Amino acid sequence: MSLERVTVTLDKPLLSRIDARVDGLRLKNRSHAVNHLLRRALSAEDLSKALVLAGSAPNLKSLELVLLRLKAFGIFEVYLALSKGGEAAVSRFHDGAALGMELNYLWDEGKGSALALRNAAHLFREEFVLSYADVLYPGLDLEDLHRFHELHGGACTLALASVSDPHNYGVAKLSGSRIIDFQEKPKRTSSYLINAGIAVCDPRVFSFISPGMKRLEEDLLPVLASRGELYGYAYSGEWKHLG
Repeated sequence: MSLERVTVTLDKPLLSRIDARVDGLRLKNRSHAVNHLLRRALSAEDLSKALVLAGSAPNLKSLELVLLRLKAFGIFEVYLALSKGGEAAVSRFHDGAALGMELNYLWDEGKGSALALRNAAHLFREEFVLSYADVLYPGLDLEDLHRFHELHGGACTLALASVSDPHNYGVAKLSGSRIIDFQEKPKRTSSYLINAGIAVCDPRVFSFISPGMKRLEEDLLPVLASRGELYGYAYSGEWKHLG
């Protein structure tokens, strides 16, 4: 995301209120705080785009349900990240017209979800939804998740579900609303909150993807957590993983 320097004049009481929001972590300095507040004020428009990580062998039924769920929240422009073997999704959904949506396809070499995300960087200039294709979340209020994301201002906000056995999932450890640690399939954990497979991301998330990263869960999310840029939105609605 490119930035341009501008000069503004603010009265002292307003400036004091802005400075009070600078915590050195989420908002690092006065300029960062002003940029964040302006983005919140001017981004009244709803989420309009999504990236769905579908891979090489998407479950077409669950993928269709994910697409319809996104559509129900007013997201009509969706990019499907596919690798070799994912041609069945193209044959099934084509350009998305039958679903009343616009579908676009991104192809990669199947080297990992973090790389698939990085390949989509040029397509997203505003906040967007990131979703897996094999996870159903009918109980999630995406509009509330978006509001939560904008309130906290991180690069990414994960929806978190609670499970009795978290060891086969990506597990989040929270401090307040901030995810301070994220582990993929840990052998031991005191947390039962897992990645529910849907997130709201700011375009800044792309700047954290280095060339050596492969998987979103094992490589990118722990880095975001260590930088104070990953937040967790815990919800108790229905959640299903069909992988």
